[in-house]
Amino acid sequence: MSTRTYIGNAQAINQTNTVTIANTFAAADTITIAVNGKDLVLTVGTAVATTDVALALKQAFQSEAMGAGYSVLPTGGGTVIPELSIITASVSGSVVTLTADTAGLPFTNTVTESTA
Repeated sequence: MSTRTYIGNAQAINQTNTVTIANTFAAADTITIAVNGKDLVLTVGTAVATTDVALALKQAFQSEAMGAGYSVLPTGGGTVIPELSIITASVSGSVVTLTADTAGLPFTNTVTESTA
């Protein structure tokens, strides 16, 4: 009988996670995305369509300018947090995709929403 041996030769891939924005949002609601235990908190502005919220979450993650009334903590957005700066966020409709910049470097994320 033969013995199986794991040699770990699989090619490393870039991890991809998605966040789908759903339900109804009102001004001053917050979305917290935690990546590897570090929080990015987005406060929703005046435009509350799910696509607007998804775009604002991507912009907050990438430290881009956001629409009127939106704000993010920490000030400066996701790129000021080392654990978030190595992940790229993109958006399509109401889905935000998080992709690791380095193949084989895993991350975890959770998302919570709080109403004002």
